[in-house]
Amino acid sequence: MIVIIVIFGCQSFASFNAQCKPNDENNISDDKNQECNPWKVDFTKGENDMFTYIGPYQFNGKGMLLQVIKGNTPHPDTGIIMGNGTLVTGKNIIRHGKISVRISSARIGGIVTSFALASDDKDEIDWEWVGKNEYQVQSNYYSKGGLDYTKGGFHGTPFNTHNEVHNYSINWNSEKIQWAVDNVIVRTVLRSETKSGDNFRFPTSPMIVRLSLWDGGASLKGTRDWAGGKVDWNDQEFIKNGGYIGSLVKSITYEC
Repeated sequence: MIVIIVIFGCQSFASFNAQCKPNDENNISDDKNQECNPWKVDFTKGENDMFTYIGPYQFNGKGMLLQVIKGNTPHPDTGIIMGNGTLVTGKNIIRHGKISVRISSARIGGIVTSFALASDDKDEIDWEWVGKNEYQVQSNYYSKGGLDYTKGGFHGTPFNTHNEVHNYSINWNSEKIQWAVDNVIVRTVLRSETKSGDNFRFPTSPMIVRLSLWDGGASLKGTRDWAGGKVDWNDQEFIKNGGYIGSLVKSITYEC
């Protein structure tokens, strides 16, 4: 199955983008009294109705292939033509627990792969891969929309994140967040460490899962430099694939 939709409302100018948040309450199963029910979605079996899908993507038997295709819409601030990316959002609320994805990241400078927990209150916990560096994954978190980019973590990998599928997890509760690669913890943030004045800058609100693949190379200079510069649409990867840059998602697992 191949679906291609040109997205205008969710051009991800940055990973943390309110336009790319699932704000439609009708798409979220929100029972405050619900018990925690573990689940696993195997994308090698095709599309699953626990998620909504926007943008160009494909189910090819190996998993879900998130895609960025060359667009024709200029970024409103830079005038650079933006690639059209993919946004996949979960429908079920997560109130703590361990969420894991088996994924290979997209390559090419400017392209960003993101796996995140996100809330309407603009809390976020994420993994991100920038296409310019295929031997690193980044971790970050935000509280109530406070974009403190000094909180990012950079984690080198002994493997190529584009060529190989690996397991990346976020384990989140009221006291700490832990990020792990192939079940090896690479970072821990304690709530007690996030105090600022009278408040704790720690994610607390119910989240949903969000996967995205987006063109950071069309963004403002800070984001563009972080993402690896403008996307080279003449890159051999783009040409070899027949007009897209992709990230393969095998599965997502939620454990209580």
